[in-house]
Amino acid sequence: MNFSYSQASGWKRGDIRIWTRSLSEIPHGWQLCDGTNGTPNMLNRAVVGAGDSYQHGEIFGSDWNKTAINIDSYTLSQAQMPAHTHTLIRRAATGGGNNSGTTGTDGNFNLGNTPVPVAYAGSNGAHKHTANMSNVDVRQQSVAVYWIMKIR
Repeated sequence: MNFSYSQASGWKRGDIRIWTRSLSEIPHGWQLCDGTNGTPNMLNRAVVGAGDSYQHGEIFGSDWNKTAINIDSYTLSQAQMPAHTHTLIRRAATGGGNNSGTTGTDGNFNLGNTPVPVAYAGSNGAHKHTANMSNVDVRQQSVAVYWIMKIR
């Protein structure tokens, strides 16, 4: 499309358009939308239609959002473990005999049939995890352009 910006060409004062050329090529009667000379500041901003979700003139959003969370590994100490029990069950000695024996690779350890509770382990203490967050780029693929406004 061959279009001359220096002529009236249908553009009216206050009209805003995208400019893909260099700043030095902005035609006479047009101004970079940088918040000066009556222009809105469009530097580093994208356009979204106003309506139910966004009010006219509302400025919102951010380039970065911290959404990636890494939880560090953590080993609980005994004091931090929930209170719980362990139970040891003794097995009966076979063939009569008493509840004694030897331990080791060749020995037996027969203590009878009675369950023997082992002392409580843990003290129902609190523990914590540290979370580290890193920046995540949430921007859609884009191209940076200038916004210019007809001022004359």
